[in-house]
Amino acid sequence: MFLGSVEFWDFRKYKSYDNSPGLTVTLQNGMYFIVGENDAGKTAIIDGIKLLLGTLSDDYDKIIDTDFYMQDGKIFSEEFKIVGLFYDLSDKEAAKFLEWISFDDDSNPQFKLTLKVVKKK
Repeated sequence: MFLGSVEFWDFRKYKSYDNSPGLTVTLQNGMYFIVGENDAGKTAIIDGIKLLLGTLSDDYDKIIDTDFYMQDGKIFSEEFKIVGLFYDLSDKEAAKFLEWISFDDDSNPQFKLTLKVVKKK
């Protein structure tokens, strides 16, 4: 099983438009390097995946105001969403996630994980 795609909706610098994610990252099975200029959003991608999956590290990750899309330094979004889609599930993995899996056009199981955060008022 591997993370095949991640969608970011109003998360940090990735503003969503026309009911589409602000950023979609498509991955293949293997190792990746994220390269880019300063303030390009590399850390936002990594932090978003960490929030989506959780972590067993000693890091304390919590959601803060700056995780929501901001424009001109003012809070703009009241919610954000991160969606991850996992592919190539083994039969054993598919059995563990049986209640949550769906199937692609070729009847292969896939697992969709969604984190949606809404600000309290």
